[in-house]
Amino acid sequence: MATYLQIDYSSGNIFQYSKNEQEGFEPHTNTKGVVSYRRILKKGLYGKLKGVSLRDSDFGKEVSLAVEDKTGEMNYLNMPLFDAKKNLASYAESFITVLPALKVGNPYRFYAYNIKEEGQKYSKLGVSVAHADLETETADKDNKIDKLSYTYTKDGVEVKGDIPAIIWEEDFDGSKSMNAKAKNKFLYDTLLANLSEAPKQSAPQPTTQASTPKAGTPKNAVPTATPAEAFEPATDFKPEEHDDLPF
Repeated sequence: MATYLQIDYSSGNIFQYSKNEQEGFEPHTNTKGVVSYRRILKKGLYGKLKGVSLRDSDFGKEVSLAVEDKTGEMNYLNMPLFDAKKNLASYAESFITVLPALKVGNPYRFYAYNIKEEGQKYSKLGVSVAHADLETETADKDNKIDKLSYTYTKDGVEVKGDIPAIIWEEDFDGSKSMNAKAKNKFLYDTLLANLSEAPKQSAPQPTTQASTPKAGTPKNAVPTATPAEAFEPATDFKPEEHDDLPF
């Protein structure tokens, strides 16, 4: 029997969804007042990576991770590939940056996060992947996995990385608009080049729109940056501040 998992964009929780109350699940009320139930993986998802695939769902394309836990049960973690504006969705983009360094059959911990640091207006969203011991369900934080690097601007100078920079173009009224096509294409091509044969999802996934990134802000969600705010070239960028996460 397989377990189907999603990511709640407003909290960063990986969870299993159920329409009905059952042991180990907690009630969740959406913005329309509909109650469902969730089993939240508070420590993240631990298991051997069995494959990464691209699948079609009722809400668009999804990146799907097949992960076998220590009991031998297959878990499918599905995350939307695109947001409402057809840019790469935050969690999928974060995962793709580490995907080329992952090996099918190796044990990992997958941990989604949505954190807002003190003094910061916007939250950081992503998926942290670490080598793991499945028996003890502990992550090896010292043996970091390589990630693709971003091109960024520091003190007016562009610092080249693996991932192309976002281009800011001037509109007819003098305002700036974001062109992320080169970045999106590079990461999409990276995803396609690193897909692997994954065990088939044998049954329709119980699903909820709670994990789908939308243009609007969910009720009670931690504020997140607009594309212009999130990707504006930094004037004093410090890469080390983005490398260490508190988990």
